[in-house]
Amino acid sequence: MTELFLAWRYLTPKRNAVSVITCISLLGVMLGVAVLIVVTSVMSGFNDKMQETLLKTISHVQVSNPRHGYIPDYEEVTETIKKLGGKPLPLIKRECIIQSGDKVVYKFIIGVNSLEGNAPFNLKKNIENKIAKAKKNNDKTNYGKYELGEQRVIISKFIADELNLKVGDKLIVHSPAKLQKMVKTNKSGQLNISKPKKMYLPEEYIISGLYGFDKRDFDKNIIFLGIDDAADLYELPWGAATDIYVWTNDPFNVEPFINKLERKLPNFRIASWKELEHRMLDMLSLQKIILIFLLAFIVLVAAICILCTLITVVVQKRREIGVLKSLGASSTSIIKIFSYQGLFVGAVGTLMGIALGLTVVAYRNNIVQIASNFAGRTLWDPEFYFFKDIPAEVNSSEVAIIAIVSITLCTLGALIPAVLASFVEPAKAMRSE
Repeated sequence: MTELFLAWRYLTPKRNAVSVITCISLLGVMLGVAVLIVVTSVMSGFNDKMQETLLKTISHVQVSNPRHGYIPDYEEVTETIKKLGGKPLPLIKRECIIQSGDKVVYKFIIGVNSLEGNAPFNLKKNIENKIAKAKKNNDKTNYGKYELGEQRVIISKFIADELNLKVGDKLIVHSPAKLQKMVKTNKSGQLNISKPKKMYLPEEYIISGLYGFDKRDFDKNIIFLGIDDAADLYELPWGAATDIYVWTNDPFNVEPFINKLERKLPNFRIASWKELEHRMLDMLSLQKIILIFLLAFIVLVAAICILCTLITVVVQKRREIGVLKSLGASSTSIIKIFSYQGLFVGAVGTLMGIALGLTVVAYRNNIVQIASNFAGRTLWDPEFYFFKDIPAEVNSSEVAIIAIVSITLCTLGALIPAVLASFVEPAKAMRSE
């Protein structure tokens, strides 16, 4: 108890340089911990939100036939998937060229039978939600209704704005596969554009609805057709599909399902959503690790400040240390006194940092809005970052790890001056004074 009392007494604010440095060290620990909590929370929230958004627009498992480029008869494959507990959706997904007036853009087509089932990207439900939200926000946009087949197409609100289109307008779609047949390459590699035996014409579709999943890269690039219309566009046989999307009960544990499916369908390529999106998921995890590693140096700098502060305290308190040792205080007691000082600064700074970090996380969107108003421009663009608000997820285990590391670094920073103080000889200290 004596060591604790003396350690706290030495940290009692006084009007001297040591007290100022102590306050700066305390502030450094607080800011370091707060920044780490904010960054880890935002990165965790971003990672979780990205996975949640990905699962809205992709399946848990994708089945394809690399040998033929498409699955000739998907009915047999879908029955096998259903028997294993999966929910299959056969579709045709290919590149296309869209033309509206003089504007020509490159997009992707997804041809489906129906999206009223259990598929996460349920077009009917999506459009109904858009209509309800438009009425609530007094939005005059006509989102149409759920209609595919018979030369009808559903595009995103993003593509509609990009090409200045609306429900009821006509859209021309070119098939790159058909255009390719009009250009031949001879053995020498020269292009030979000749009059084809069969004239290939683009298809014209009527826009029947507008969708929106609030995922910029998906909304920007995907249009939906009926699967038979898509088969005609790419000259595939009816009843064929380029892929079969499969949904399971647990998207985060699809490996057992994939193992069973691979035994039933040995000639097909079967990939999970984690495998297909591994680059993005790995990038997010790597970014989080790098940011935590770099920002941890803030706490390290604060620990160094504590080291410098306590070295100054040791020099100033040389006489008091001599008196304590002459009264019988051991070297271990002296080490404890100055180690407790580092522990106090680390603990108080860490608690203040946790409080500040959690407050910033709670009011993150308000803070960004105030900063945007002050800067005169939008600092968080939902179209660029995919999300309307800044995502965040506070993980109690990560907060605990940050607190433990911070307090440990601060305590270790105090260990060097504590050891130096223990080597002070009472006689020399008293004589020098």
